[in-house]
Amino acid sequence: MTTDRPALGKPIRPAHRGPRLLVACAAIAALALAAGSTREAAAAGPGDIPIRIPDQFVYDLAGVFDESSEATAESLAAKIGELATAEIVVVSETVAEGQTADAALARATEVRSAMAVGSGDAGGGLLIYFGIDPSGCDGQVRLAADETFRTNLLSDAAAQAIVDDDIRPLLASCDPDSALLVALGRIATIAFGLDTTGGPPPLDSGPAAPPPGPPFPDPAPDVAVYDTASIFRPETIAAAERTIDGIETRTGAEVVVYSQLVDDGRSTEDADADARALMDEWGIGRKGFDDGLVILFDMYPGRLHGQVILYGGPGFRATFLDNNAKQHIFDDDVLPRLRSGDLDGALLIALERVDAATTPEHAATLERARQLDAVVGLVGAPLALFGLVGSAVLAWRRYGRDPVYLDDPSIHMAGPPESLTPASAVFVLAGGSSRRALTTALLDVASRGQIAFREEAG
Repeated sequence: MTTDRPALGKPIRPAHRGPRLLVACAAIAALALAAGSTREAAAAGPGDIPIRIPDQFVYDLAGVFDESSEATAESLAAKIGELATAEIVVVSETVAEGQTADAALARATEVRSAMAVGSGDAGGGLLIYFGIDPSGCDGQVRLAADETFRTNLLSDAAAQAIVDDDIRPLLASCDPDSALLVALGRIATIAFGLDTTGGPPPLDSGPAAPPPGPPFPDPAPDVAVYDTASIFRPETIAAAERTIDGIETRTGAEVVVYSQLVDDGRSTEDADADARALMDEWGIGRKGFDDGLVILFDMYPGRLHGQVILYGGPGFRATFLDNNAKQHIFDDDVLPRLRSGDLDGALLIALERVDAATTPEHAATLERARQLDAVVGLVGAPLALFGLVGSAVLAWRRYGRDPVYLDDPSIHMAGPPESLTPASAVFVLAGGSSRRALTTALLDVASRGQIAFREEAG
């Protein structure tokens, strides 16, 4: 990773974005160029028809969508409509508790006709209707399409599958923002021919994915999850976006999830290189802080096997998760789910562990550990050096320099003194009397003829 890469602003600002429409095509990845104008709230009372406003596609009369979700939905609806030569309008309104599905469909059809949704467009029109009950956490959702849109883009069966499988569970969990964005994402994948079943594509026969990076397609503003391999369910993507949004809001660090289809047999080193390339190319992490994290799913054909990498920039590793901590997350939490084929669970548990680590308390703990390491390095290393030098000096003074013998004139003599007999020399060398000293003395006396040796017969 290079630290002087060009700054791309905040290209990966997560905020409940990136449902499955990101697998539609490269054009869909660029669709979130959110309009900067302030959206007007079309005034309408209960049972009234919203007033059409030029270039406005979301009419949140119930007030259940937050501002950022509404802005992104506006961009998605505009882009999908542009590519399909159709018109998509979203209307939410508060209804009496107990509204039936038939009543909701009738109301959606009435609103679509009255607002002339799709009138004059070759691809027709679609109204996404949210009938929100007074609690704000449940209600009816209907996709009311005209005949042209129904015939060319979205059948009634596919529309019902989107409502039942993708939208209603999110609305029932009191998450209307995710329900809105997932609805548009699922409509995009079906409308553009990537999925004709009305449900998530099977892992072994998903839609054609764009070529793997690097280079990677340009990032979209406010998107953090790029499921180009189409391996995650819409609700998983929505949950991942929420978690990443919380991490960035709390710490400023940036997290990106990217899945791609690659050739079979690529190694972990190859996937790690891809993650580094993605971080560098997109500038993930604040410039100067390098506090980005990439969670990369390199999936082999069939979408059942591959490599998963958690790659953090230097700032992220230093502040929140070092390499050992990331390896523990992978080994203890992610890998068991990957082995069981639970890719959604693997992503969610990884983000859960990252979310738990990206806290001020955890950062303070790592900071204290680094300070302790610095103290040990700055204080302990000099002490160890002094101890080593001191022991060497003491050893030299004790064994390498003798003040008696080194200063004695005898060290300059060419040989032993004349009075030093061989027996005395052996005695000195041995440090005491020994049998060798006695033998040497006898031989010395015999060599001078003072004694003689002879063999006794028998």
